[in-house]
Amino acid sequence: MGKPNAELLPGDLTASLIESKEMYKQLIEHAREGVWIIDADSITTFVNRRMAEMLGYTVEEMIGRHLFDFMDERGVEIAKKYLDRRKKGVAEQHDFEFLRKDGTRIHTILETTPLKDADGKYIDAVAFVTNITERKIEEELRQQRDLLQKYLDVAPVMIVVTDTKGRVQLINKMVSEFLQRPQEEILGKNWFEHFIPDRIKDKVKADFEAVVSGGGGEKSL
Repeated sequence: MGKPNAELLPGDLTASLIESKEMYKQLIEHAREGVWIIDADSITTFVNRRMAEMLGYTVEEMIGRHLFDFMDERGVEIAKKYLDRRKKGVAEQHDFEFLRKDGTRIHTILETTPLKDADGKYIDAVAFVTNITERKIEEELRQQRDLLQKYLDVAPVMIVVTDTKGRVQLINKMVSEFLQRPQEEILGKNWFEHFIPDRIKDKVKADFEAVVSGGGGEKSL
């Protein structure tokens, strides 16, 4: 058994450091988040594979490129303000929009931290990047839907919006009040099967199918 307080020999210390660096490298490479490091001049010095994939590049294509290469003019102006904060030692989380290689936009959340040398001089910054594009699109669609619903609800007529199969996608308040059912009991159901009287169901459905197929259909039911 070795001595409890035995010091590591230089060779052992070097091996330990190499092993630690390799472990951290593997953790970063397999992280679900993007990892992006820029130097004091905002030049990319490291990205992991996940970060490169988010933007549609290879790791090699991103290394050595300026941070501003991956955003539009508006993004550059915003990024300059954030970079000034990094140089002042501010770490923070914020939303940001990048441009992918194919020109499409990607919405992200960045957790950014400035790094300094022993003298307190800013040397680089590391960002952990999460892709929230789908979440952002869903939120925008929800907001648009809510706004549309407000317009529909003030309309003085009953409005029903269905898909091509007749499933109810949107209704206004007047429809809900007329049927005396809450909106959630109507949405998703087939309009013709559940809410049209049997005596006119076939005719209304036939006219609807004619319109969907481009055949027109009678205007009066």
